[in-house]
Amino acid sequence: MANHQHQRNVSFTAHGQAQGVNQSMKSDKSLVSSEWITTNTSSWASTRGLSGTIGPDRPPLAWAGVRHQLREDNELVEVGDRGSGGVGFCEIAKAGHCSQAVLITCLHLSHEMGLRDVGQYAWTTPSVKDPMGSMMKIMKQYSQQIRGLSKHSTLDCRIAPDPSKLVIQHHLQRARQQAGQNNYVAVIYNGHGIQEPPTEQGELWCYDRGFDECLQNGGGPTEYIPIMLFDVLAWAGSSTCYVWDVSFSGRFIKAALTEAEEIDIQFKAAAAQNPQIAEIHPPVYSRRQIHFASCGPNQTVPRINGMPDDLFTACLTNPLRIALLYHNLQTFPLTKGDGSSSSSSYIPRNSEYMILLWENMSSNLKDRLSHELLSIIHTIAWQTLNGNDYQKLFGKSGDLVNNLSSGFILSQRVFSSYGVNPESTPTIPSSTGHTLWTTWDLILDNLFEQLPKYFDEGIIDNSWEKDLKLVSFMQDQLESITTATYGSGSAVTKSTNGIGMIPSLSRLPIICAAAMTKQFRLQACQALDSCLRILDIRGLAHAVQGGALDVAAKLLALEDPQIKNQLISIWSSLVRHDLAVLALAKEGLTSEKLTDVPSVKFFLGALEENLVKDVNVNGEGIEENMLEEDERISLIIQTAAVLSTIANFVSGRKAPRFVIKTLSMSGIMLKSDRELMKQWGALLIAEVLGSLDQPEERQSDLGHDKVLIDGLKMDLIEMIGSNTVETRATAIYALSRWIPNSEATMEKEKLRIQMKPSLEIVQVLLNHSEDEGSPLVRRELARMYIRILEVADGFAELAVWISILQSAVEFMLHMRKEVEETIVNTGRGLGITIDQLEVMKTLQKVFQAAKRYKNDPDNHVNEIVNIPLDSILNKLGKHEDEQQKHWKTISSLTLNGDRADDGMKWTEELLKIVIESKDHLIANWYKIESDKESKVEDHDEDKLKNGRNKRKKLNNELFERTKAVLQSYLAAGRRPDLIPDKVMTSQSGDSRERTWTLRHRVLEDSMVVAEQQVGLPWKWAIKNISAPDPWTNMTFHSFHSTVMSCNRSHDLLLWDWSTSRKTGHVHLDLPSTEAISSARFVNELHEQTVILAEITNGDIHILAGPLDPSRIRPIANFRALDLSIPKIRADVEYQRRLITTWYRSNGLLCVGGSSDRINVWDCPAERCVRALNTESTTPVTTLITEPVSGNLIFAGQADGQIRLFDLRQSRKTALISWRGGSSSDMDHGRMTKEAVRRTAINKIGVVLGESKNISSACANGMINTYDLRTLSSPIGSILSHPHGISYASFQAHSGLLSTISNLHPQSTSHDAPSADFALHRTTQGHLSPVTAESISFGNQPSEMLSGYLKPYTIMHPLRPFLGIGFGNTYYLRGCGVGKGDDTDSGSFSFIKAQATNII
Repeated sequence: MANHQHQRNVSFTAHGQAQGVNQSMKSDKSLVSSEWITTNTSSWASTRGLSGTIGPDRPPLAWAGVRHQLREDNELVEVGDRGSGGVGFCEIAKAGHCSQAVLITCLHLSHEMGLRDVGQYAWTTPSVKDPMGSMMKIMKQYSQQIRGLSKHSTLDCRIAPDPSKLVIQHHLQRARQQAGQNNYVAVIYNGHGIQEPPTEQGELWCYDRGFDECLQNGGGPTEYIPIMLFDVLAWAGSSTCYVWDVSFSGRFIKAALTEAEEIDIQFKAAAAQNPQIAEIHPPVYSRRQIHFASCGPNQTVPRINGMPDDLFTACLTNPLRIALLYHNLQTFPLTKGDGSSSSSSYIPRNSEYMILLWENMSSNLKDRLSHELLSIIHTIAWQTLNGNDYQKLFGKSGDLVNNLSSGFILSQRVFSSYGVNPESTPTIPSSTGHTLWTTWDLILDNLFEQLPKYFDEGIIDNSWEKDLKLVSFMQDQLESITTATYGSGSAVTKSTNGIGMIPSLSRLPIICAAAMTKQFRLQACQALDSCLRILDIRGLAHAVQGGALDVAAKLLALEDPQIKNQLISIWSSLVRHDLAVLALAKEGLTSEKLTDVPSVKFFLGALEENLVKDVNVNGEGIEENMLEEDERISLIIQTAAVLSTIANFVSGRKAPRFVIKTLSMSGIMLKSDRELMKQWGALLIAEVLGSLDQPEERQSDLGHDKVLIDGLKMDLIEMIGSNTVETRATAIYALSRWIPNSEATMEKEKLRIQMKPSLEIVQVLLNHSEDEGSPLVRRELARMYIRILEVADGFAELAVWISILQSAVEFMLHMRKEVEETIVNTGRGLGITIDQLEVMKTLQKVFQAAKRYKNDPDNHVNEIVNIPLDSILNKLGKHEDEQQKHWKTISSLTLNGDRADDGMKWTEELLKIVIESKDHLIANWYKIESDKESKVEDHDEDKLKNGRNKRKKLNNELFERTKAVLQSYLAAGRRPDLIPDKVMTSQSGDSRERTWTLRHRVLEDSMVVAEQQVGLPWKWAIKNISAPDPWTNMTFHSFHSTVMSCNRSHDLLLWDWSTSRKTGHVHLDLPSTEAISSARFVNELHEQTVILAEITNGDIHILAGPLDPSRIRPIANFRALDLSIPKIRADVEYQRRLITTWYRSNGLLCVGGSSDRINVWDCPAERCVRALNTESTTPVTTLITEPVSGNLIFAGQADGQIRLFDLRQSRKTALISWRGGSSSDMDHGRMTKEAVRRTAINKIGVVLGESKNISSACANGMINTYDLRTLSSPIGSILSHPHGISYASFQAHSGLLSTISNLHPQSTSHDAPSADFALHRTTQGHLSPVTAESISFGNQPSEMLSGYLKPYTIMHPLRPFLGIGFGNTYYLRGCGVGKGDDTDSGSFSFIKAQATNII
């Protein structure tokens, strides 16, 4: 592939950013109605925020992405545990395939044939005249049958006919010696010629003389010799599979468990004395033993006419033939009918016919039927066994054990018909009633109906098969699996064992078997792909146990172009599991060229092929072409995920061709207009550069391709400005690979030169650091900053030392000159150049940015920076006890600032200690330099010895997380079905989001229009709620009967107002000094309810989940506003709190409070896009967004000013401002003195569709209405509460303004507080009272009256009722709409049903 040079230049300027924001905030001209609110005006006045209007790189809903729907705590556990499955899993992984078999056959035919008519053994009927020859023939047949069960591996089969104890011991010990410690040995014991049953202790019997001895010397055995099962287990070793075909064989099962545990105990005791014994004889007998017994401990083996005498062994070695014989004896169980009409023709074939049938069946037909039978048996086993047992029996133990296990399940069905129950270890539950046996009966019914009436004896003729039409179990199952699961992976699905498995996973063995059949391969691969893509990490581990990995490896080796696309998708799911990565990339560790490894070559070729593939998305067949283009993009992303995993796995080796190829193709991915493709291009770059190419050797390794590297860096820097969180995070993650290795051994000047590209990158990141709202991105920023500080060595220590002095001197101004001289003299003494000075200035900024993250609301971000920052500060101080104590104080003051421990402050003594530490700093500076010089020689010597550089392992948490949920992102990004109404929403948006938007608006309008037709008065008391805990405020859910309240604690309280019942609470893990001040619902008709909780320190925490409080969890957080700005005047009445306004259509959240800034957050992008300046020293007390277009922001402040900001303009200051708490006809005489002093604006309201009229409620009790065209005086004023307004709430749909006064002074003296409530209507510029009354809140505890609690009132967002509360008392008042039952046309249930039907 040609190398692509990146010529793009990126410029980050304030003007460019503002211009981009303004462009994103343009909206269509709003429709304004001067009459009563109508559906048209309220719903479709603005279409901003729909999927098509926000661009392809911006998610349409805030906090509703894939990353928000995944449980982070579970992810962490699963990512760390993705390759494990417990002790049993590890033991299975160590155990090898079966390579040895020992056939212990005790028949003594000469004696047995004298007692009874002996039937077939190994499908051979012994001759009375030649018992010895018959025995040899039988053993030969057994040996051939056993070898036939191990087609894919070499099996050494040892025969021991009629053996003695010494012969058994010899064969078992030799088999174990040849197999090794971990490979399985199969021991098949047939005791049909032994008349004595096994003892209760599990002793088995053999002969006093062996067959060979008798053959040489004549005669025969004369007595039975017992053998302790303990001895047999010890001779055969731990990894052994036993078949016990003898009556009462169930006794071996019980005894084997006891004996195996005893052996393990003895080995453990020996290992305690000599640890080397544990390596030679690990205590794993009880975990690795496999036993198959033909019957229970008190049962005998049945002998059935038409069946061989060794029926149990025959079931295990030739299950298809036994299945045919058994079906014949059952007389067509599904089609035999009731004995009338044609059913009389269904009679069992005789034994001779069945023998001839088997001889005249072609190997192709036998293979086909055997494949169907084994698929059914494996599926039954998969659905009844746990994953470890299934893998032990049907996976890792080899073909022989696999086939013996399959035959055992068939034996359970056959023997159960005759009242016998075979037993096993591990226990295989009986499956005789499993529904899949019915499917097998149907297949054989269909076959038997088409069989010829007779066969010519001695003539083999397969011509009868040409017209044979068999029922295909595999085809039916694959069709049902694909239909049920393909394309359904919209979210990660948890998988469990047994009946809890998803349908496709429960039939995984069918899929695996079909994939190895050419006829069904493509369909099976599609089914396997659809199964794996919807599994979580634990489900994937279960699928690996079921054989998915083994089949995928075999399919990859086939190099079948027909299944190429499916293989890419299958492996992109499998590489989440460590065993899959090992199977895929192990060869890459030792191969001379990584690009010559077959799997690497396959995926490199696939990536290049799909990148250059051109799909025409215009012209005819546009819909099909668009789907083809989506598939191409998915294949590129999936291939990049696999190649990234391979690069990560083979970390440390050199692979220059692989590096160039992958980086060149990654450059193409970065230029895509698909965000997910960009993200995986960045991840591929990160894993390749972080694993295969030593940073200090990039230029020499890549030579002329340095231009490619520089181009990639510029493209990644451009991605930092993306509106998609994952794109920003992956770009920063990839850019971190440009930072030199922290263990680099280079001089300071060389280090400065190497760090120059890194510092250029960091300069860009610092501009975005304070505006970042996503924890995912902040984690990568924190890691980047810490790595820079670690790599910079002495430069970082010097930069931090200077930062400490500069911050401390602000509290000790009289020492400024001394501090400045110290800094200058230290720099001169160290020979700091101008260029190095610039490096340190940047490092100071990095230190400040990292320091801010120490108090980040995300605990993971805290953990990233805490220890490294403490370590850097500790290096600056001396290690004497007294000095350590002072440096602990200095560190706390430096890192925590205002949040330092109580009583800590800068003193002259502390500042002098920092100044005096310059000597220690200088000593460290030169020590680092000398240490590096000594390490250079060792570093070069290690390179010569090892042939590769040892690098410090870079953090790849983001890569592992993204890889783990790749299929969820692909499912979420698949093109949805187009909806008919193209006017309402774009075709490019998410279908669920379009449904949510439509439903929200239709339901909202239906409720408003219907309920506003009923008039006043507001006299109906709907509900009263008495809460055990006080509420400071509350909010309604727009569409459910849910009330959410908080009480300045760490909990959110959820209530159902229709039943006056508390439904639960949600707890946030906050610092002890902080609390939740208020909360609101967002995305209220989405699948998940999203709660936005505002914290007193300026943070905002996002919680999401169903309405069930127990399932609501935190999903995001960010520092919404810096509340530590000193120039804002402190006011006891308006404590530290956030004031927010949320505009649903575009997801903009404006945040104000005790700050001179109002931050505008783009919540879908999770970043701050604007910072408005109030130009005031008083806090913001209320904020609203103009409800139609969302372009205007109204801010009310504590000084009574109202400021109007226009988001369409680039200016950061208010467009206009006016005094909103006074009027020309204010009646000061009626106001109390306390009310006159209050000037804060409590609430601003704008009626939907009347944006030119603004209403305000002031803390002094005044309600004013203004016309934006004439702000010199209000057009309407009312003094609603002479005692002042405590709280106000406004409903934009109706223009209703609810207010409540401060508590009556006289009411607080007798613990029965009361306040005045009033309701006013503000429409079309008119202000009129609706109702007013005095509200008593009953008896309240005295601490509530003296605390921070105030009366409050909250309007429902849509419905005509409101809440009034104080302390632990809360009232719900309304106008009576919806008072009837659910059939009432004004009721909530009725209207919601109507809205849903419209959708």
